[in-house]
Amino acid sequence: INSKYQLVKIPDKLHIWLIPKLLPIKSASIDEIIASQKLSYSRAKEFLYCRGYVRYFLSELFQIDPLKIPLEAPNKKKPILKDDLGYVSWSNCKDALLIGWSRNLIGVDIEKKDRLFDARQINNRFFNNQEKEIYKTLDEEDLRSQTLKLWVLKEATIKCINGRLIPDLGNIIIKENLKKALYVPNQSEFNLSLKEYEKWLIGIALKENLID
Repeated sequence: INSKYQLVKIPDKLHIWLIPKLLPIKSASIDEIIASQKLSYSRAKEFLYCRGYVRYFLSELFQIDPLKIPLEAPNKKKPILKDDLGYVSWSNCKDALLIGWSRNLIGVDIEKKDRLFDARQINNRFFNNQEKEIYKTLDEEDLRSQTLKLWVLKEATIKCINGRLIPDLGNIIIKENLKKALYVPNQSEFNLSLKEYEKWLIGIALKENLID
């Protein structure tokens, strides 16, 4: 199962897995099960699915029992891997779970390529003036496509810096042909990778320059 769902493998540096949301749920910790009981049925199912598969793949990576992976991942908070095991990030869309692990800072995001939304409104509300200027002449479909690409890259970067969706969507400038992100408040830069895989669009943000 590990290799079947692995998109990126750079031993001891970076691993990316994409898992469809139709597989059996894997084991979660007691604390995670207790935390899930405070959520709605659908949210609890997603909460446990994510953490179960994060534990499963990291156990394969480190050869540690899944329930002994030192993962702290409260609801809606940045996940933490203890014991100097690196960094982990994940993202959900309707039918898939994306998991990323790296020795250094990482953030990942996934959306379906055909997701429909009001791209003009997203641009006007959340993006910075430089981005608005670039995309203002695009027709609706090109604008939707380009906005979705910016969105997954920005959200991956926000996860990388442990930021907030608002205001950080406007604080991050995507540049150099979608290969770099600049976080304006402290001028820190991150390396980006945008991937299209089957029906999904994937954004990856890294502190290290590991992939194209």
